[in-house]
Amino acid sequence: KMPTIVGMCYKTAVGEPFNYPRMHMSFAENLLYMMFARPLEEYTVDPLHAKIVDAFLILHADHEQNASTSTVRTAGSSRANPYACVAAGITALWGRAHGGANEAVIKMLKEIGDVSGVPDFVQKVKDKKVRLMGFGHRIYKNYDPRAIAMRGLCRQLFEAGTQRDPLFDLAMALEEVALSDDYFVKRKLYPNVDFYSGIVLRAIGIPQEMFTVMFALGRTVGWLSHWKEMIQEQQMKICRPRQLYVGPTERAYISPAEISAERLRAPSPPPRSEPQSEESVSIARQPSDIPRHRTKVVIEAPSIESEYINEFMPTETEMSKHFDFHKVQAMVVKRLSSDRRSTRGEPLGSPFPFIRQSESEWDDHHFNPDDPAPQTPTSRERLDSLSMLSSGSAGG
Repeated sequence: KMPTIVGMCYKTAVGEPFNYPRMHMSFAENLLYMMFARPLEEYTVDPLHAKIVDAFLILHADHEQNASTSTVRTAGSSRANPYACVAAGITALWGRAHGGANEAVIKMLKEIGDVSGVPDFVQKVKDKKVRLMGFGHRIYKNYDPRAIAMRGLCRQLFEAGTQRDPLFDLAMALEEVALSDDYFVKRKLYPNVDFYSGIVLRAIGIPQEMFTVMFALGRTVGWLSHWKEMIQEQQMKICRPRQLYVGPTERAYISPAEISAERLRAPSPPPRSEPQSEESVSIARQPSDIPRHRTKVVIEAPSIESEYINEFMPTETEMSKHFDFHKVQAMVVKRLSSDRRSTRGEPLGSPFPFIRQSESEWDDHHFNPDDPAPQTPTSRERLDSLSMLSSGSAGG
């Protein structure tokens, strides 16, 4: 299923029709066929390219408890099905520090430019001005054996007649300079599998945007092996990592009333020099003990008249008496409900819809056939929106 999904993703991205797999082809041959074959052209899978894809997938199949594999095992410990576990692994692999490492190597090599820029780049790495991507590994403190295999695949590919990628010569020059420098040798920084894998994929026509997808394709075998092991060996105790609290042992409790009083005693901020809009002026009129993001979100709604909204906001005296949010919300709702200026069908503006003048109960429908007014969100949604924005849940 995975190579079929990969081929479909690629064809969708480039706007070409999808190719179905062929039964007589191998796993790697089918992948290349589904990615690169076109309806109006004859396509023959290059055996060397298929061999390289096979080697790439094998080298990326499994590597003990890396970030994505641990994520799969954590999800599997909750008895999630294998599809959900693989999806969890893909999300972990999405991060550029995990699945995006070979992309970062290609970007670094392009920034270096050519072989003449290697010494200057190495010096910047030693001065900690830039990072050397594709070197070092959490487990391997010597040369990653997978990197040796990937470098050999590059040589096979270019010796067979494939157009030589200048980034390969640049990568070999960078490796030579780095491994001859005591700075990298003492820190046990050697090329890892990502250093050459991106160059290999580029050489066989895999676009850079598909690098992580290819990584996931190979690693799915390892993910499912770990999941199967958990099931067969009854390792189904739910994952619960131990967490040790290292913060302060005791802290004084400060009540909301004390926080409010402290804010009221605080000096007013200096006036802003730049021109202020009506919305920003209305914010300045609000009590200082209302959390800034709550007041700002409600009042800065672009289609709300600031003066109109200010009539419903509690005064500073009322806020000092009733700092509790639920009391303040009830006060605003009461004033909105008792307003007489919003006649039937008259919208007050987004994000708050209109309120009917003589409404005695909440209207749960968006549209009434007897109502000549246009379809508009209901009063309940208006108050729900006010509650959501006031509580800071909308982006706060």
